Amino acid sequence: MFKVEERPYTVFANCFRSFDICKLLIKVKLSEKMAPPSHRKTSWPEVVGMPATPAVMKIMTDRPDLSVEVLPPGTNLLPGANPGRVRVFIDALGAVTKTPVIG
Repeated sequence: MFKVEERPYTVFANCFRSFDICKLLIKVKLSEKMAPPSHRKTSWPEVVGMPATPAVMKIMTDRPDLSVEVLPPGTNLLPGANPGRVRVFIDALGAVTKTPVIG
């Protein structure tokens, strides 16, 4: 009786191991498809005037390795650049006001 209960658990654990391997392979494939560092986008002037959500989706599609911050008017900013971040400045209506750049 104990072996009958143990078997589904083992299969379940194997599924997780398989899933982790698949996830790892997907990450490798995505990184292989990314452009070389010299050809990656660093600014998005085409999103100026767009609503914030489509602008963020465009940036995340182009550079999934970056984090994106959406900042409304009057937000206090800490000084300093961050090479893993893009700041998207929006107006009161939610439209992008400045060209988003890495930093």
